[in-house]
Amino acid sequence: MVGRWNARAVAAGRIRTWAAVLVIAGYGFVGAGTAWAGMLSQGAFGAGYATIPTTAVHVVAFLAVGLWAGLHSGAAVWELPLLAAVGVVAAGIIADAGVALPYANEGLYASLFVLGLFVALPFGRLPLILAAMTVAVAMVFHGYPHARPIGDGDGVWYWLGMVAGGLLVSLAGVGLAGFATYLFTVRAVHGLGVAIMALGAFYLLEFAQLL
Repeated sequence: MVGRWNARAVAAGRIRTWAAVLVIAGYGFVGAGTAWAGMLSQGAFGAGYATIPTTAVHVVAFLAVGLWAGLHSGAAVWELPLLAAVGVVAAGIIADAGVALPYANEGLYASLFVLGLFVALPFGRLPLILAAMTVAVAMVFHGYPHARPIGDGDGVWYWLGMVAGGLLVSLAGVGLAGFATYLFTVRAVHGLGVAIMALGAFYLLEFAQLL
């Protein structure tokens, strides 16, 4: 029974690894060409789509969501990236309502630290509802700086584009988690979480002019 379970686990790991290769390769293909990003930015959808993959702080945050999702199992693997997208849309709704988001910059950088912390911790798997709330709130801070009214047609397409770009990066993170675990161990993923924490701390200290 144990042997059969192990065989299934290995097979699932291999499938996820090949999925990781495809996702990472696809993301690299899309993100590497500046001309592609320039072409996308001509329309509202393209401008929103290009916002996430071409902005370092957003890339790291959405990758962290994917890495954290990859450390989970079951529905969390796909639900956390989707909830990250929900957080971005929530930012659009908040902006459209004219609500000021306090500590927007601090929250943006703190989100990297918090997400990195959960990726880094060996016991970072939270109950799905708590993980979902953490991701959704964190992503609000990543959508809000690019506030555009959601009530007009361009605004809707802009936020849909941002959701698509965020999902792409999050799925790359899920793939990276499976790839790193397969090639090394899960500690490699935890190590990436430590690096994300350090980057978040650096941004916070730099923003506070302590560096």
